[in-house]
Amino acid sequence: MWSIWLAMWMWGAELEAQAPPASTSAEKEERRKARRAAAEEKRRKSGQRMRSKRGGKAKAGSKAAVRTPLAAKKAQLNGLARRRRYRTVISQASAALAKNPGDPDLHALRGVALAEYGAYNDAWLDLEMAVGADLVPTLTLAAQADTLRFTGDPRGALEARRVLVTNDASPQRELVMLTRIFEDHQLAGDLEGMWAVVHEAEALNPGSGVPYALMGLAHAVEGDGEAAEAALWVAEHREPKSIVYAFARVEVHRMLGNLEVAAELSEERRALVLRSKPFTAARGRALVDAGRFDEALELVDVQAWRLGEELWHPELLAVQALTYAGLGWHDAATEVTDRLARAYPAVPHVRSAIAAVEAQRPRD
Repeated sequence: MWSIWLAMWMWGAELEAQAPPASTSAEKEERRKARRAAAEEKRRKSGQRMRSKRGGKAKAGSKAAVRTPLAAKKAQLNGLARRRRYRTVISQASAALAKNPGDPDLHALRGVALAEYGAYNDAWLDLEMAVGADLVPTLTLAAQADTLRFTGDPRGALEARRVLVTNDASPQRELVMLTRIFEDHQLAGDLEGMWAVVHEAEALNPGSGVPYALMGLAHAVEGDGEAAEAALWVAEHREPKSIVYAFARVEVHRMLGNLEVAAELSEERRALVLRSKPFTAARGRALVDAGRFDEALELVDVQAWRLGEELWHPELLAVQALTYAGLGWHDAATEVTDRLARAYPAVPHVRSAIAAVEAQRPRD
């Protein structure tokens, strides 16, 4: 037993002899200082790296800062265009283009606004400069189509709108585009194309009243009043609040010679003049054909006031010319038709307005 204890004691003594000497308090303090210094150096180097990164971002941001005012202005104009503040878009885009000439987005935004005003010749100049624009692509293509329609290329308008139909997956949006395509065919005098759109719209949305409103217009162009009114009856019972239906029934009755009926129907939905240029033009034609020139004058004056004291849209200008002629203001009417003849000689309503004004002009 004693021999075991003796062996254990000798082994412990050997370990003690091999152990490093105990640290003094001074040595421990030195090691703590060294650890603090190493930690401080690590923090210093880390801070330098962070400042370097921030400096790099600041330099990169300085380049972005140069672009920020233009990007902010584009975003503002984009929002204004989507809210239909076109007069503001035109003035502010023009100011921005003076500082940034050739910018495609600014040209696209101004072109869209000018097209919405009906200033299609001016719009076309901007839209040609809008190649490569990223903003408002759908509005830009729609503006191009409208511009082509009224500047004498309805076939080009058709092609542009077909791109919109292909690219837009929304059935409702597609139906709107088909309505515009129908109008392009009507402007081109293509009855077969009009009927093709009617059948396409019916296949797209059989329950909608829009195809039947378009069908009524097609029948009216053919001179089949009974079939036109039957189609309008279906449209009314399926979609009575549709703008397309409101436009169609005014135009159908006007084309069929029911002039007072057409004027009264336009009166029922007169609030639509704030939302639809086609309906506004249809109401104006209905009032003129019914001989209600004072009401037609009020209509064109209000539209001119809304558009900055001047009308631009060719179909509204045609209504204005016919109104002036009906009131006996022949010089004013001729001034408008001269402007139309220079800018929009290919538009059917323009040609008929020019002929009517010329026919009413007193001969010396």
